[in-house]
Formats: sequence, C-alpha cells, structure tokens
Amino acid sequence: MLRRIALLLLLAGPAAARVVDVPLQLDHAFLRQALLTQVYTLADGTVRVWDDGSGCNALILSNPRVESAGERLRVSSDGIARIGTAVGERCLNVVDWAGTVEVLEEPELDSTEPLVRFRVVDSHLRDRGGRKRVTGTIWDWVKQYAQPRFAAVTIDLRQPLAELRAFLPSVLPDGGDAARRLIDSLHLAAAHVTDTGVRLDLRFAVAESALLEEALPPGPEPTLSAAELEAWSAAWEQWDAFVTYVAKQAAGESAAAQRQALFDVLIAARYDLVAALAPAHAGAPDPIRPLFLATWKRLAPVLREIALGLPGEAALRYLSFI
Repeated sequence: MLRRIALLLLLAGPAAARVVDVPLQLDHAFLRQALLTQVYTLADGTVRVWDDGSGCNALILSNPRVESAGERLRVSSDGIARIGTAVGERCLNVVDWAGTVEVLEEPELDSTEPLVRFRVVDSHLRDRGGRKRVTGTIWDWVKQYAQPRFAAVTIDLRQPLAELRAFLPSVLPDGGDAARRLIDSLHLAAAHVTDTGVRLDLRFAVAESALLEEALPPGPEPTLSAAELEAWSAAWEQWDAFVTYVAKQAAGESAAAQRQALFDVLIAARYDLVAALAPAHAGAPDPIRPLFLATWKRLAPVLREIALGLPGEAALRYLSFI
C-alpha cells in the first residue's frame, strides 16, 4: 500500500501539481496546556501579571480556560488584585478585587517559520457578578502587562515538520525529484478557529500525470501466497516489537488507566493485522485503509489524553507522531 501511494506521488511529471491540505487540530485542552507552560509558570499554576514589590499592588491570574468565540479564542482566567498606596510598612486605601479576566485572540502564522502566534484583539474585565469593567487601575494593568504575555504565546511546529520531512523519504521510493519537490513544498498554509480549537492546514503539492491511470489500473490487491505470508510474518515480528516499545514509552508518561488503554489498542491491532493477512477469499479489498482507521480511532483519544498531562514540548512529541 505504501508503495502504491509513493508511486502515485513519483510518477507524475513537473507540469502540473495538485495542492493537498491536511488538517492539524490543536484542541482547547492542548492550547490550555501551552498557556500553563508559557504563561502560568509559577509552581501553583498562577502568573503574577503585575507586582510592584510593595505588597500593596498586584494582579494575579490563575485557572485558565480556553474556548472558541466565533473566529476568535477566548482565554478566561480567575483574577485577584490589590490596589493601595505604600506608606512605610502599611498599605493605605487598599482595594481588593476578585473576578475574571478575558482575553480574545486570533491565531496567526509566522511569515518565515512554522510557528503559530496569537494576536490579542480585545480583553475584558468582569467582577464576580459578571459585570464588565472598562476603566480603572486593574483594567490598565490588563492592557499594559497581561495582554503582552498572552501575545507572546507560540506553538512551535519546527520539530514536527522536520521529523515529517526526515520520515517521508523512507516511504517514497528512489528519493527522486518528485519526492523532493513534495517534501520541499510542505508548509503551514492557514490557521482557523474551530468549535474545538484551532485548525492548521498543512499543505503540500503532489504532481499529477495522465500516466497514473495506465500505470495503476484499478483493482484489488492480490492475496498473499503462503510463502509471502510467512515472509511478512517474520518482518511483522520486528514491527510488532517496535510498536510495543513505542506503547511502553508512552505508557511511562501516563496513568494506569491510560496504560491499559494503550495495550488494549496494541492487542486489538495485532489481531486485526493477523486477520487482514489471511483474507476470507481471493481478491478481497486491500485491508490497509480500514485497518489503519479502526486502529487510529482507538489510539488517537488515548494519545490526546496522555498529551494533555504533559508540558508543551513533550505534548508536541505526540503531535509530531500524529
């Protein structure tokens, strides 16, 4: 199946190319984890947005929540603030405030690197009753100190794309010019807010040719002979050992329930693969696509759950794998 895909990519000439967009989803929980890693960096998961050191003036944010608001992201944080005048060791005219700070952002792609940035377009300050505050010292602190912190958050995809470019030659035979053009064309093309987070479009160009139809006539994959099945089984043992190792590595960063879910996926995939290698009748459809989809439906939620408990850089390892 991989050779068929690779041949589709390589047979085409340079005259025409089809642009392909692959969606890459950064869900709300993943974005929240990035905030905890880059903004809310104190040991208790808070950020002191402003503190003059006197003990009289400070703004502290905690417990970030991320959700979609139309074409923007809304980041809401619990906030507490103190405003006063330091006189000796005392604070005069003290005002204690507690409420919510909301920051509205739009995702943007860096013009030169595969980085996602977040442009702050608006912010709101609400008291415990939900009433909006539009003036005052705390509001000024939010604009002057809080907004730049949120605008500095980035999602760095340089490592995942580098790993993808390094991996592709292993499944594109001969490493010819067509394969190199495909790899060189890989880039992030767009960033959109969706109901579940931010969708990035990973774009690449696939050359097309009128030769494809003749070179790859439609039809089912041939059934493996007994000798081919034996040879494949020997190779599969090495693959199985590798997948087991990957599952164990992921399991080391997960809770007991997640480890059990990972090994359930592994065992199910083994049985599915054995069944796929011995089809019920000659000329049965190629089983690779449904096998992959069935396994991915089991695996993706587990990896997503594991990633949410990791710091941003470690979570991106799972994004790279996906």
